[in-house]
Amino acid sequence: MFADWKQIQTAAVEADQLGYWGFVLPDHYMWGADRGGNSTFETWTALTYLAAKTEKIRLGTLVTPIPFRPPGMLAKTVSTLDLLSNGRTILGVGAGWSQTEFEGYSEWNSNKIRVDKTREGLDLILKLWTQERVDFKGKFYHAKGAILDPKPAQKPHPPLLFAGIGPRMLRMAGEYADICLIPGFPGVDNIKSRR
Repeated sequence: MFADWKQIQTAAVEADQLGYWGFVLPDHYMWGADRGGNSTFETWTALTYLAAKTEKIRLGTLVTPIPFRPPGMLAKTVSTLDLLSNGRTILGVGAGWSQTEFEGYSEWNSNKIRVDKTREGLDLILKLWTQERVDFKGKFYHAKGAILDPKPAQKPHPPLLFAGIGPRMLRMAGEYADICLIPGFPGVDNIKSRR
């Protein structure tokens, strides 16, 4: 997916100039041999670079696996990019699917636990984006007196793009998503948007 960074840069700039609404990149640290190799960039760093090269197009992930990173740090990263891009950031929300990637860089859990971590991590992220000071004690994540300042430029927060399958992820998308990618099946539109 990152085999040709020059092509990605060109595509993002051209999409911006042509008036496209958004440009998303996959957020993976490794793909695995069965998916075409392991060449990747750190996606949020790459999006920050693209924000400096574009003017109007929204930039985000398809998608970021919330259980992969500490959600407080992800909240800060996304907030910073939203400010640097003048409010053009999208947070793609997923639970993660690559056991190889999680075992390489994080911790692999069952589908149930990854979805539980996604919900709890997203709750923490939203609190950090919207509340002045956050005390949070969940099953998986904790914060004591956390202050995220400055807040994202977009209010109440950057749009959330959900992708995933399974009834729990789809219910969560129904609660939180501004945009939802539903895997393609015959006769089903892939992208649904509330904005």
